[in-house]
Amino acid sequence: MLFRSIAGLIGMCCFIVGLITMETFQPVKEICDERNSELFYMCPLCDKDCSYWTLTKSCDYATVSHLFDHEGTVFFAVFMSLWATVFLEMWRRREISLAHEWDMLHFEEQFEPPRPAFVTKAKNKRPNPVTGKLEPYIPFSLRAGKFTCGFIIVSFMVLLVIATLVGVVIYRAAMVAVLSAFPDEDIQKGARIITSLTASVLNLVAITVLGVVYEKIAVALTEWESPRTRTEHQNILTLKLFSFQFVNMYSSLFYIAFFKSSRIVGYPGNYNRIGAGRMEGCDPSGCFIELCIQLAVIMVGKQFINSISKFAMP
Repeated sequence: MLFRSIAGLIGMCCFIVGLITMETFQPVKEICDERNSELFYMCPLCDKDCSYWTLTKSCDYATVSHLFDHEGTVFFAVFMSLWATVFLEMWRRREISLAHEWDMLHFEEQFEPPRPAFVTKAKNKRPNPVTGKLEPYIPFSLRAGKFTCGFIIVSFMVLLVIATLVGVVIYRAAMVAVLSAFPDEDIQKGARIITSLTASVLNLVAITVLGVVYEKIAVALTEWESPRTRTEHQNILTLKLFSFQFVNMYSSLFYIAFFKSSRIVGYPGNYNRIGAGRMEGCDPSGCFIELCIQLAVIMVGKQFINSISKFAMP
């Protein structure tokens, strides 16, 4: 328990450091200095209705960005990489020691019988190479065909997630352009925050709906493939769920963290576009706040939806 609390303690210390240095960080001071409002003009955020804007409008965004993105964040990232590795190794050692203590190291391979569903569907029998007794089996060609069909369906669902992400990216670009051209200056300042919040909620809805649909598909596919043992059934189902949920949950985070940059957006005179609209770029202070908003909405929203569903559908 103490070992698991260390990561939270280090993270809290890094957050406090960012909170203390938030007002004294030199780039933030220069961005928020109203005397610099006529020194740093930025290019319009859309093609027609947006005008040039001063960098001081990004003061609040830059201040909050430093709260989460400073020198201590780099230290925390390195620490978490080492901590996660050590934690997993200690967990694995504890698991193996308990399995050895309870004499369960090779239980699955030696003693696990075939699933009743497998015995029902397996019409052919062949002698066991060890015991010589006849046991049910499904020909390899039939199982390979089923696995191939399952792989195609899983790939289609993954591509559907990527298509949903592209739709959210288009929504972001259109929403930033509309809010940046809005006559109210307060809305112009909060255009990126409003866009990030609404896009994150839309992405959460898509993640939830696709996750529910795919879970039913994955269970049906696994039953159709007829794994021999319960452990094999669980491993195949876990692989299907993990491969999809990884893309479904983290594709938007990967886009913001690694792809939403000047290389994707382009530069003045050579902007990259989706259809007729420009790609949405990061704030001059970076995309870290958008990443935090996306992560918070997904994680908190998923927990909230799961809690509601457990009470509504016992």
